[in-house]
Amino acid sequence: MLAALLAQVITNLIRVGLELALANKDLTEAEYRSRLAAVVLTKRHQMTDEEIMAEVRAEMEE
Repeated sequence: MLAALLAQVITNLIRVGLELALANKDLTEAEYRSRLAAVVLTKRHQMTDEEIMAEVRAEMEE
């Protein structure tokens, strides 16, 4: 549980960093999307199937 929470915090920090880099024109839109996709895929690789499905459901509700 704690590991999952820590992984979420780290993922959110990376997303914020990428968004700041995009806003500062340090990244192109394509680079931003590519790096964000890599972060999400890496995170999901470390998750169980149940955690992935719960996250997908939460994203669909937003």
